[in-house]
Order: sequence, then C-alpha cells, then structure tokens
Amino acid sequence: MSGTFFPQNAEYADTVEIVRLFAKEHGHKVWISRLFNPLVWLGAKFLPAIPKMFSDSYYVQEMEQDGL
Repeated sequence: MSGTFFPQNAEYADTVEIVRLFAKEHGHKVWISRLFNPLVWLGAKFLPAIPKMFSDSYYVQEMEQDGL
C-alpha cells in the first residue's frame, strides 16, 4: 500500500460524549462545565498551543483515500 490515508469512523464523534461513556464504563462521574470557556478563549490569544487542544478540527466524511 502506498499513498495518503485518513483513517476515520463512519460517523463523527463528540469528544464529550466519548469521555462520558468511558467514565460511565469505569464507574466515574464527569462534570462538564462551560465556566472556563472565557479563560480558554482569552488564553488562546496568548498561547498558541491552546487552540490546538480545544479546537473542533475534523476530517470531512467524504474525503477519499489515495492509493485505493
């Protein structure tokens, strides 16, 4: 095989729901809050790594794979 491949699921996944699922499976509770969103937004102005951690990047579902 050669080319560029973009492995992905057939559907998009919500990270918060994935975290909740794993927590529930392991008997833990997860508290999700939007309280810190303004701090994240403000921090993103000064620290370039923050947008990468809190972005909503994703592959387009219809993206074709090279080499097939």
